[in-house]
Amino acid sequence: MSAAPLRPITTPDALEAACERLAGAAHLAVDTEFIRDRTYFAQLCLVQVASEEEHVLIDPLALDDLAPLRALLTRPEILKVFHAGRHDLEI
Repeated sequence: MSAAPLRPITTPDALEAACERLAGAAHLAVDTEFIRDRTYFAQLCLVQVASEEEHVLIDPLALDDLAPLRALLTRPEILKVFHAGRHDLEI
């Protein structure tokens, strides 16, 4: 199997399109990264979402609205597998 294409997401249109494509997946792998330095609350700085067909790197610092991502991740028919999910659930 070949590697899924890697797509950086930094615009609302790109986020919407990526979430629409990923919505057809049976399962998604999800990983997040946070900035925790010099802050009282962790700041989300990267969301990686992968299906068998593609891998997206979402830059939440470049986006004002993550609603399309929220809609994707709350779809009950898609199995989500989180890397080190305890930290993700904390946020």
